[in-house]
Amino acid sequence: PAIPNYIDYFQVATACDRYFYIVQPLARGKSLADLVAAGTRFSEAETRCIAIEILRVLQYLHGLNPPIVHRDIKPQNIILGDDGYIFLVDFGAVQSVYRHTVAFGSTVVGTFGYMAPEQFRGQAYPATDLYGLGATLLNLLTHQNPADLPQNRLKMDFRGAFSGSEAFANWLDGLIEPLVEERLES
Repeated sequence: PAIPNYIDYFQVATACDRYFYIVQPLARGKSLADLVAAGTRFSEAETRCIAIEILRVLQYLHGLNPPIVHRDIKPQNIILGDDGYIFLVDFGAVQSVYRHTVAFGSTVVGTFGYMAPEQFRGQAYPATDLYGLGATLLNLLTHQNPADLPQNRLKMDFRGAFSGSEAFANWLDGLIEPLVEERLES
């Protein structure tokens, strides 16, 4: 229910490329990015609730065969609906990767600051989406772009800008591990 319903799809072929489109209803509400820009402050409890809802969506997507990796989890792609429900939108990165995979090419898809390091090598795994979720949650809690946070050994060092519990900070650390093999997997 957190992914707008699929209505239809179509493709448009040009001389140079083929474009795939998914038709879905508009998720009415505001993106988390718009809310942060408007000054909304999210408490740790509110951020945990958002995390749980997105994790449910990711559990569904990653449990499909083959798994669907969103590749662009960020505040702009998470809508807080007018009814209070969370929606994950913009599966454009999925179609872009599909198109390049079919053509046996590779591409880097994502948004700087929210992209896991492996995405810069054109690779993505379910844990890649968890990195994007961790970066998104840091944006909600700190009101800073994750790319602007200090780094320590290539890892975002958010603790100076975070005033939440140590347990939550440790969990966030597990989401934003730069090495995919050290990051939380699910």
